[in-house]
Formats: sequence, structure tokens, C-alpha cells
Amino acid sequence: MNNNQLSIQTPEGHEIDVNNSDLAKGIIKFKPLAVKVASSWSELGRIRGHFIDDNSTICPQNGFARQSHINVFKTEKQALASLALSQLSQLKADVNGEWVPEWSDGNSIKHVIKLIGINLNVDYHWNDAFFLAFKDKETATQFLE
Repeated sequence: MNNNQLSIQTPEGHEIDVNNSDLAKGIIKFKPLAVKVASSWSELGRIRGHFIDDNSTICPQNGFARQSHINVFKTEKQALASLALSQLSQLKADVNGEWVPEWSDGNSIKHVIKLIGINLNVDYHWNDAFFLAFKDKETATQFLE
């Protein structure tokens, strides 16, 4: 103590909790530092992940969040899944022809393929949007097979 002044070194990653400390009683409490979470893409700073190049090859990326990196997935598995989604997108358009689901129309049934637990099943919905939606049950069933 120097000149009636006490200096306290806070534990790493913490700060003094002013609201829950009682200096008159000599009680000083600490709280974890608030972690700043990015609220937008531009606030992310450095990113690491994988992107898909022009040859559909999954490539690692380590850089900063900027416009030229908005195609970077966090994991290689996510990038691979997006390749599968793009193929499914083309295939379902081929079997559905001109039909496109109108999810705001609660009077028309849309037949969908969805994951229930670990099983893929054909089901129907009126308003709940699903990626794998088909014009009729037969088309959905054939697509699944």
C-alpha cells in the first residue's frame, strides 16, 4: 500500500464488479469481461474456413471478412454440404418442371422430403417451407428412392 492507495490486479479475463462489491467492508468481487460478439459480417475481423472454387474444389481460406470472402464456410463439411445442395437444387427443378411451391398459399399441399431423426421421409405441408419440395407425392417418393 502506498499513500493509502491499494492497487489490485484483476484476474485475467475479469474486471471488478462495481455493483456487487462493497468497498466499505473491503469486499471486492470480480466478473468476467463481456465478450464482444460481431453483429455484422464486417465486424468479424479474421475468418478461417473453406470455399468452393470455379472447379467445385473445396479450398481452405484464412483471411479477413471482406466482400471477396463472403463465400467462405466455417467448416469443410459445410462447404461440402453446399455442393450437395446445389446438385439437389438442379435435380428437384428437373423433376418438378415448371412447378414452384407457393409457401404463402395455405390451401395447397406441398410434398416434401424431410429428415426425421436419422431417416428421410416423404411428408406433406401447407405453409412450412422445405428445400426439397415437390409437386406431388409420387414425384417426392421417386426422388427419394
